[in-house]
Amino acid sequence: MYKIKVFLLVVGIGIIFLLGGCGRGKETEIITTHTLEDVENILKNNGFSVSPREEKFYEMLGASNGCVVRVNGELVELYIFNTTTKSGVEALQKLKEEGFMGQGFSFHNNIAFKAPEEISRIIKQL
Repeated sequence: MYKIKVFLLVVGIGIIFLLGGCGRGKETEIITTHTLEDVENILKNNGFSVSPREEKFYEMLGASNGCVVRVNGELVELYIFNTTTKSGVEALQKLKEEGFMGQGFSFHNNIAFKAPEEISRIIKQL
């Protein structure tokens, strides 16, 4: 009788460990999403002057929004990608891997941008 109880206990523990491993899906990378307003606000809060936005053809990149602004007189391109959709994630990844028409971009979360280094450092604080 004792051997049966030990056997059932071992089998029970084995089943618990087996089932404990079930249901765990692939872990996904969590990307914080930001808006153009977030970028403008952090720049302004750090003492930069930001001109009104001029819309860019962001759709060509697969972005959900995009513009050009002047930050302390320097031209800055900003593109926002909707990383809650498969197409947005794929478009951002493609831009990271291939660039666009020979242009290099910097990236932070769901933002692609072209900016001088001083401005890039501030954007990456988001």
